[in-house]
Amino acid sequence: RQQVLCVLEVDNFGTQDKITGQRLRFLELFAAQAGIALDNAQLVHRIESAHQSLHETQERLLQREKMATIGEMSASVAHELRNPLVSIGGLARRLRKQLQPGSRELQYASVIHEETVRLEKMLTKILSFVRQNDLVPAPLSLDRALEQALLIEGEKLTRAGIELRTEITDNLPLLEGDADQINQVLINLIANARQAMPRGGQLILRMTEAHLQGEEAVRIDIQDTGEGIPPEMLRNIFSPFFTTRK
Repeated sequence: RQQVLCVLEVDNFGTQDKITGQRLRFLELFAAQAGIALDNAQLVHRIESAHQSLHETQERLLQREKMATIGEMSASVAHELRNPLVSIGGLARRLRKQLQPGSRELQYASVIHEETVRLEKMLTKILSFVRQNDLVPAPLSLDRALEQALLIEGEKLTRAGIELRTEITDNLPLLEGDADQINQVLINLIANARQAMPRGGQLILRMTEAHLQGEEAVRIDIQDTGEGIPPEMLRNIFSPFFTTRK
């Protein structure tokens, strides 16, 4: 097919005999047959890749059908959950008004209120696994988002015997982003790190300035000393509801 697949180099290192024309024709015939075999092997590989891609597409379609069913069930559950959440949020707002400014209790009440608001928003987006969420971008401080995530997860890390180390560059730039979703990502990653260290360990959180495609950016690294993710599980980590925990 007018393509070079490889080069076959032949010499008589042992006998030092001259390669005759007849032998050269044999080698040319062998090289041609080897080229055909290599070409066939590549075709088989492409067929196998196409088959694997088709199989993955079928799996995604099945997953979408499951998500659609879960979405229908979730709509009624969301309605039932909204009422107690509204009550919790209202009581937390009242507590905030009665507590001393700057007190730890006021900080806790503020977190309860903010998390309740975030949960209410999550309920309205409970079908996020089967449809695209509308982003609400606004100026966002990532170190503030991390601080809020640690208010929620910090005590759990302490109870789990995990040493927390933060390395945050000063004066990080403000970015445009959806604060609720970024906050949820950070909480999820910190919680996953904690769950991967059942016997304790070290969690390192870094935030540094960076550039992405020529634009100002912030890089976040979350590193733990836990059990890691088995290679065979990596393809599933973005599947909704996938977990290795009992």
